[in-house]
Amino acid sequence: MIRRLKQVYFGWWTVLSLGVIGLMGYGFVTYGLSALFKPMAADLGLSRAATSVAAGIIGLGHLYQGPLAGWASDKYGPKWIILFGVLCLVVGFILMNFIASYWAFLVVWGLILGAGQAFACTIPPVKQIINWFVRKSALAISITFTIQLASGLILLPLIAWLTISQGWRMTCIITGVTVALIGFPLAWFLIKQHRPEHYGLLPDGDKKRETIIGTVGTVEKEIKTIDKGDEVELTLRQALKTSGFWVMIATSYVNTLVIPIMTVHLIPLLTDTGISPVKAAGMMSIWLTAAIPARLITGIIVDRVKKRWLRYIYAISFFLQALSFAAFMINKSMPMIYVWFILYGFGAGANFSSLLPTMPRYFGRKAYGKIDGMRWMVMVPVGLLAPVYVGWVYDHSGSYLSLITLFTVLLTVAGVVACFMFPPKASPQSTEQSVK
Repeated sequence: MIRRLKQVYFGWWTVLSLGVIGLMGYGFVTYGLSALFKPMAADLGLSRAATSVAAGIIGLGHLYQGPLAGWASDKYGPKWIILFGVLCLVVGFILMNFIASYWAFLVVWGLILGAGQAFACTIPPVKQIINWFVRKSALAISITFTIQLASGLILLPLIAWLTISQGWRMTCIITGVTVALIGFPLAWFLIKQHRPEHYGLLPDGDKKRETIIGTVGTVEKEIKTIDKGDEVELTLRQALKTSGFWVMIATSYVNTLVIPIMTVHLIPLLTDTGISPVKAAGMMSIWLTAAIPARLITGIIVDRVKKRWLRYIYAISFFLQALSFAAFMINKSMPMIYVWFILYGFGAGANFSSLLPTMPRYFGRKAYGKIDGMRWMVMVPVGLLAPVYVGWVYDHSGSYLSLITLFTVLLTVAGVVACFMFPPKASPQSTEQSVK
């Protein structure tokens, strides 16, 4: 048994580690906020729009955190960046126990926890994965973020129960201790600072042929990819000149606008109808659970199709999300809520697992951190305003229905636009350079 475990390519242990860290980061910060939303708002005397500002500040933090995390990951490797993110998560959750004002809430949840999530769970983990995987990068990314989605099954009901039984402040203390006990060992032991070549390995666990020249060992390798002969390795400046990058931005705007109603505001939306917080957390976990097989299946498909077809997989994911909202608007019944969540989960899962692997396929691996960091930065305005806007609409109308109608239209348009996300063409200036 031990021998078999030693034979497992180390990159897969890294995938497991990143997945669990992401499970805690997204589970407690993004999805957990929905479970803590009403108790915190009541304790601090806040409206839904005011409480949602913290989620918006997380998006604002990406104005500097995204590019910084991407640049640092490209230059120094992701390990120390992820460890710093785990530290921010631990400190932030413990500090939540002591906040007594609105501004303290915004600083701790919006800035400190937001930084923890950005550095531990967003660009650096993907950079780490594409360092260690090429042919299987989409599958590895999908597995990592599928593990994160297990927070819907594991953490959401637990957070809701702890909030009721122990109070939201003690729930944050327990969360901080849990992240420290699990996150630090995983990041320290299972995440390597350099690419696999530095350790005498090849991406994807491929076998190597070594040629010794004097005292220096050099690795000769050939990595076969489905797009062989059409690979590109673009700089940030080159990526910004492609239409595909800006189509990604436009469609990502729609996702960023829609996601708060499915995360921050979903449990409040359900409890408004008389559903208990624990049951609402279980219902929210439906779409997170539905996204699990969608992410895995999409990851397998993406690794097996040429990149000129990737935009259609991406487009289908938007159409599924639009269909989910439309189904609920047609029939606003309890059974249709389940249909809404299942369809949305399939669409959201496919969207995530098609976009992230598409970026290194379109633009290359070397400057991925900077390119994705720029994507996060450009999305900052909508990331800041979206959760606040959703809360503001509820505060002024007493309902989320007008938003659901708007999101149905926007998701449909995004699906159409995604069909025009053409891949950059290979050129002599964008040939792949050797890895460090």
